[in-house]
Amino acid sequence: PGGETTTAKLYWSEMSQRFHATAMRVLADVAPLWKGATGNPGDGRWQRSWLYYRAASIFAGTSEIQRTIIGERTLGLPRERRS
Repeated sequence: PGGETTTAKLYWSEMSQRFHATAMRVLADVAPLWKGATGNPGDGRWQRSWLYYRAASIFAGTSEIQRTIIGERTLGLPRERRS
């Protein structure tokens, strides 16, 4: 993918993680509750979504790989040394 696609993927995955982490902080004591648990707002939707977006940061490459691609392809930085 080109630099624009990579930049969008990186932004989307990190923004989504922050958004859902904030939702878990807002839910506070009920955040650990899952579908069917008494007193769970949203019946576990936020919890499932939080787990999904944690995994989304590795779909099509980790955030670190995405940053490397942006640096090399978009910013024209030299290639990263491989160990």
